[in-house]
Amino acid sequence: MHQETSGKGKAVAAQSDTTVGRQEQTPASNPPFARFPAELIAETQDVFGRRTGRNLTNEEARQILENLVGFFDTLNQWQREQDSNRAPTQG
Repeated sequence: MHQETSGKGKAVAAQSDTTVGRQEQTPASNPPFARFPAELIAETQDVFGRRTGRNLTNEEARQILENLVGFFDTLNQWQREQDSNRAPTQG
């Protein structure tokens, strides 16, 4: 891994993954406002890149993670609603 400077003057690390032949520019450090750590983004790229046979960008990996979080939030909400409908009434 080596560091380069992007067009915006930010240091970036060039990562390569021989599993899917990916080489992509990623931020050298994770910005404080980022929801997902850089390691999770990279792991998502690896896992879903192998499954799809595509080279995924950081943005695609982030969207996959957002969709997974949303999916499980919805399942959790449905479960809570079912549980509250089954709760015995006290009175």
